[in-house]
Amino acid sequence: MDELVKQLSQEQETRGRKIHIEVWGWDTLSEKINQSEAAKEAFDPGFSPSIAAQNQKLDAVIQGQAATNEQIAVLAAAAERAPTDMPMQFPPQLAGRELKEGELLPNLGDGRGQAAA
Repeated sequence: MDELVKQLSQEQETRGRKIHIEVWGWDTLSEKINQSEAAKEAFDPGFSPSIAAQNQKLDAVIQGQAATNEQIAVLAAAAERAPTDMPMQFPPQLAGRELKEGELLPNLGDGRGQAAA
């Protein structure tokens, strides 16, 4: 293969054209084809519009996850900035009821799954 590349390059050079010829194997071809939707459509016999539609849906999910990750990062940063000695309370719409100081929930027990005596 290298000899053919050399021969073709020399033939083109004698015609006044200096070109660079590369020989790609299947791995490189596959990688290059996968970088372009048009190439996939042209060269991948398994490519179909339904696969393209699935890929678009997956891309949308991935973008949604990126937004969620950003939201989590913002919330985590806000939580880290919150004072540690500040008592935390659930907003009324989230809490079934507020506990009074010293009051325990009956289901909590001793933390080992056993009810407090």
